[in-house]
Amino acid sequence: MLTKSAKHNRTVMKRNRERNPLTQRQLAQYLLVSHGKIAMYETGGRFLPREAMQKLARLETALAKNDGTLTASAQQQLQEISVKEKKALQQEVDELTYQLIKTARKIERMQKKYSKAMQVLQAIPALLQSLVPGEQGEYDKLWLQVTEADMLQKLVENSPGMQQKLKLHKETLEFQLSGLRSLLAD
Repeated sequence: MLTKSAKHNRTVMKRNRERNPLTQRQLAQYLLVSHGKIAMYETGGRFLPREAMQKLARLETALAKNDGTLTASAQQQLQEISVKEKKALQQEVDELTYQLIKTARKIERMQKKYSKAMQVLQAIPALLQSLVPGEQGEYDKLWLQVTEADMLQKLVENSPGMQQKLKLHKETLEFQLSGLRSLLAD
């Protein structure tokens, strides 16, 4: 259930938007949210993100100071804020892109390590059977046992479950990245 202040905020936003030559799409571009979120917000079906609410408050303050119209200086200030926020969004896109590349490379490395560990583990029993008795054979046997323990550890660290966890993280990054890119495209 919406509080009185939330209902009031929605009413004020819609009234200010309609009183001025702002369409829902223009407001969405300024707030860096989707057009649908503005429509849903005005009808009470959705909440705006905190950052968008802060920008909306700045816009409403600028409108209130000027009897509901944006002066050239107020418009310029709002555009400067928008440019700064778009730069911040672009930096976030760049960071997410970097994280995505890093994650994809890590998945590849994990798959290679897992595959190599499996190959070595499959070869160890045959190598143990082919050892020659004696001091050298005992040394080789110990070496193979240490190698086997190391390969088992690599299997655990690079298991399909761990790879899947990273793949889910990669999908999350891709989803966030596509959302940010769509905001920048508007």
